[in-house]
Amino acid sequence: KKFETISTGVVITGSDDGDGGAKGDFKFFQTDGTLKIMFDASTSQFEFLDNSKASFGNDDDLKIYHDSNNSAINHNGTGDFYIQSNNNIYIRNIGGDNYISAIEDGAIELYHNNSKKIETASSGIVVTGTIGCDGVYMGDSEQAKFGNSDDILIFHDGTENFIDVAQN
Repeated sequence: KKFETISTGVVITGSDDGDGGAKGDFKFFQTDGTLKIMFDASTSQFEFLDNSKASFGNDDDLKIYHDSNNSAINHNGTGDFYIQSNNNIYIRNIGGDNYISAIEDGAIELYHNNSKKIETASSGIVVTGTIGCDGVYMGDSEQAKFGNSDDILIFHDGTENFIDVAQN
């Protein structure tokens, strides 16, 4: 027996092509007859139509879906959520504009309108453009340095305030 209808649907057992697999499209319908998911043999891909979800885990721990307007990957908080690669990781739009780049053994880069604005470096961070903020906190004896040769230093040593201007 290879194909059997049952009260809740069908059961497919074994294969029908003699090579250890089945050939052709497989379609999955809702009870009202609406096609929701199919395996398209011509493109070798599963197609989840609008409002169909791929769920993983006993408690739907991870869901991937599209609702005809938006797409989402949802993780219910069971354990951690990882995106892993042996190479670089990019978040970009279909046109190739970068949003975030994670470079293996290197920088994390943030983009605005495909223009790199912030990146991590071995010495800290590099910002391209201006910084707007509500305030800057620096602890005692930490210095704000300006100029290629630390031409101006501004700091507070815990007791006194200093502005040190280098004499060239």
